[in-house]
Amino acid sequence: MNKKILVSSVVMFAFILFGFVFGYFYSIYSSSNITPSYEAGVPMLHVGNLCAQVIRADGTKEPVVCNHNQFPNSGRNMTRDYLNTGTGLLNITVIAAGNVTTSQTVTENWLNGEYANCGFIKAAGTITALGSGNWSIAKTFTSTCADVVVNGTALMNGTNVGNYTFAMGNFTSATLQSADQLTVTWFVWVL
Repeated sequence: MNKKILVSSVVMFAFILFGFVFGYFYSIYSSSNITPSYEAGVPMLHVGNLCAQVIRADGTKEPVVCNHNQFPNSGRNMTRDYLNTGTGLLNITVIAAGNVTTSQTVTENWLNGEYANCGFIKAAGTITALGSGNWSIAKTFTSTCADVVVNGTALMNGTNVGNYTFAMGNFTSATLQSADQLTVTWFVWVL
């Protein structure tokens, strides 16, 4: 009799456990509960890294600094639009640089502190293919002013007002003098 109670208890426990496990996974994967949560860190596309290097007027090269980027809502929407329609959209090749003094957020469609002078006018970079689904976009800026602080960059789809920021990021702050250069390289991987 004790064996029957023990077997019955184990079977009952197994069914209850199965119910909880099934219910848990069903709630995660059911269509009524699937909502994208980018703020939770579930990106659709990982843009990758941005790297910056300062080259002084005398030819001295400072170490390359690479950091992860921020993928703002405008970049996510651009990805959606490129994948859904693919027509009438501008290429994402423009690089901007600036002195970012406040934190960038995913809701912003601009680079805080973006320069529009001193040799740091945003412009199209050079694209290099790095294999299937991977490429880089690089731009070298040459300072025409003294004491220009740079620490941020953005990858955009144009140089006009109203163009969109695809990704943005920061790097170690550098103060550039006239004829110093800053090379910004964005590495893009489609995962």
